Amino acid sequence: MGCCKKKALAEGAKVAVKAGKCGRAAHGHHHFHRCRKLIVAASIGLVAAAIIEELKKHPEERNWHGFIGGLVPYDFRVPTPEKVVNNLWNPEGPVVSPKTFGVGWDPNIGRIVMEAVALPDIIEGHYHDDYDDDGVDTEAHDVYEEKL
Repeated sequence: MGCCKKKALAEGAKVAVKAGKCGRAAHGHHHFHRCRKLIVAASIGLVAAAIIEELKKHPEERNWHGFIGGLVPYDFRVPTPEKVVNNLWNPEGPVVSPKTFGVGWDPNIGRIVMEAVALPDIIEGHYHDDYDDDGVDTEAHDVYEEKL
């Protein structure tokens, strides 16, 4: 019996509600649970893909870091304190960086804080030296262009 049907019976409701068919508008928690399950499944799939990618390599060639499909970064090496600090607090680095450990990206809190501090000036039109007339972070744009 679904959660909505149990709730309806507990409250003495006269309208039968089919399990799992209660509608998102009235009970958005079903939609949330489906999304969460999808995210968990995708995460498990990416971790599995990264491990398979490494296991396909000859044992001497396994380095336990790289990219899944050339796009999603992974790193299963034990992180050093320097790497943790550099990935999570690097005001000069990109807003996100490859995961310190695992699959995907970590937020660079140092850069996010720097951008947040600069935001009022940008909104008011007082650009820092790093920003062009359109509000584009020229330094970050140059780094992006170099990687292409």
